[in-house]
Amino acid sequence: MNAGELRYTVVPDSHGQYELVSRMIEAHWDITDKFLFLGDVLNGPDSARLVQLIRQLGDKAITIVGNHEWVGRNAMTLSMDPMVEIWQTEVWPGYEEDTLQSYGIHPTKNWIRNARVLREKMTETGDLEWLHSLPPYFETSEFIAVHAGPELDYPWADQAAALDLLLPSDARLHDEPAPIFSGRNGRIQNVPILVDSRTFVTGHLHLTLPPEQRIAERKIGLASPLDRGAPLYVWQSDQNRIYAHQQRGD
Repeated sequence: MNAGELRYTVVPDSHGQYELVSRMIEAHWDITDKFLFLGDVLNGPDSARLVQLIRQLGDKAITIVGNHEWVGRNAMTLSMDPMVEIWQTEVWPGYEEDTLQSYGIHPTKNWIRNARVLREKMTETGDLEWLHSLPPYFETSEFIAVHAGPELDYPWADQAAALDLLLPSDARLHDEPAPIFSGRNGRIQNVPILVDSRTFVTGHLHLTLPPEQRIAERKIGLASPLDRGAPLYVWQSDQNRIYAHQQRGD
C-alpha cells in the first residue's frame, strides 16, 4: 500500500453527500493526481450515487475503509461464521438506513433481510466487490491515511501489520480495530514520533473546527458534521493545506 510522491486530495467522511463531493472533485481536478477517500462514504442521503461517482474516477481514486464500510461489509458477508448475525442484528441497525434507502430499499425491522436485499442490490451494481476490496489504510513516504488514527503507544508498523491480518472476511468479523473505530484515536492530538515520523491524516471524529485547529504534531483531522451544514474539509498533500468546501446555501 505504498505509493510514490503524487499530489493527493484527501477527503474525509462524506456520508453520501454526492453534490458536495462532486463540486469538490471539480474544484481539485487539475491540481491533484489522486483523490484519497478516508472511508465513511456510506450512510448518507445519496450513498449509492456517491459510491458510483468514486468508482467512476477509476485509478484517480483510492478509498480506504471507515467504520461504516467495515460494519456494512461484515453484515453482508456470506460467511457461515455465527458472528455475521451479530453484526446484522446488533451492530448494523442504526448504521445504514440511509444507505438502504439510497439503493431504493425500504429498511424493515428484519436486519437479516435488509442485509440480504442490500447485498443483492450492491452485487448487481458491482458496488459490493468494491466495498469488500477497500484496504484498512494507505501510506506514502510523507503521510499515512487511516480512518480514525493510530494508537499512541506503539509503532505504526505493528498496527498496520495487525490491520493486514484482518483483511480476510472471517478474521475481521471478530474485531473492531481501534485505528478505524476508536473515538479516542480520532482526536486531533500530537502523535509521538515513536509511532511514526510521518503525518497521519484522518477522519472519523466530526468536529466543528476551523482549518488551523485541525492540525497537531503528526496528525491532521478532517471530518466535520456535514449533516449540520458544516463545510467539507480536504487536505492537499503537495501544498500541506486544508481547503474548506462550503455547502450550497452557506
